[in-house]
Amino acid sequence: MSASMIGWIKAGWLAAVAAVVVASFVPAAAPPGAWGADKVLHFMVFLFLAAVPAAVLPRRPALLWAEVFVLAVGLGIELVQSFIPGRVGSGGDLLADALGVLIGIAVGRQVWRRLGLAMSIENAALDPQGPGK
Repeated sequence: MSASMIGWIKAGWLAAVAAVVVASFVPAAAPPGAWGADKVLHFMVFLFLAAVPAAVLPRRPALLWAEVFVLAVGLGIELVQSFIPGRVGSGGDLLADALGVLIGIAVGRQVWRRLGLAMSIENAALDPQGPGK
């Protein structure tokens, strides 16, 4: 994956984080709480937010900081929602966020491994002498 493409992915990811934060602070944007639908929404959103950096950041320190940042966003959202009319900060939502992050890391790393394998196969096919020669 080219540095340019990774830059666009990072920019899109930051835009997604910003969109989640903004949507979380709008009083009328509260998702329905029936049957735990809001927990599923929290889980899926944070799975995505965690999977993207896990899929494109090869080094562990950068990945660790990105995932800590995503968890901090979830915690911050829940804390701030306590002060917004029509919104409620919830430990259950935070738990769903954290589970989404954990599963998102696993999914993203699996994607990263597969992308790495695909790129090494592609590079080997382009290099008639084979890898490392």
